[in-house]
Amino acid sequence: MLESFQKIEYKEIICNYTKYDYLKPLIKKIELIDNIPTTPYLKIMWIEQIFENVFVDDEGWYVDENMKYPTFESLAMQRSKGFFNNWGEALNKRILQLDNQENDYNN
Repeated sequence: MLESFQKIEYKEIICNYTKYDYLKPLIKKIELIDNIPTTPYLKIMWIEQIFENVFVDDEGWYVDENMKYPTFESLAMQRSKGFFNNWGEALNKRILQLDNQENDYNN
């Protein structure tokens, strides 16, 4: 049986935000809710200790179907002030990690 588009997207987000140290601080808790017959979704606790159910479809990511975002991160930056405030720092950490890896490789 093929995995749904939604489940693949959700699993990728869960993997990224639980595996990579630079992304871990951006979300307190994230889990896939997949109770048939309901549509699967992510249950997320933002930095502010607020839980929300996040969905994805072929039109984008959303909490409210009337407002969809092209990426998970664009939704998160609108829904969580903490995510918004820390996103740049997380990306900067990753750039520094990659830069250090490149320097180690070249030496």
